[in-house]
Amino acid sequence: MGNDKFLYQLKIGTERADVDQVADEVLGLKVAVGLIFRQLSEQSKREVLQQMDSLQHPSVLKAKEDLKQFTGN
Repeated sequence: MGNDKFLYQLKIGTERADVDQVADEVLGLKVAVGLIFRQLSEQSKREVLQQMDSLQHPSVLKAKEDLKQFTGN
């Protein structure tokens, strides 16, 4: 079971009735990603940041800058 590549019976919902709810959902995702990112090794963090940089998309670059706070630099 440890090598499963699929999540079975995954249940995820989202609130999207208005802009404020969507903003709250995005904030929750950013916090979750930050918590996961900070658990990575420094080498893995550098690799993720390099991959994000290669995409050259404004929102990805902004997220990259936010994640840098969790690096040793």
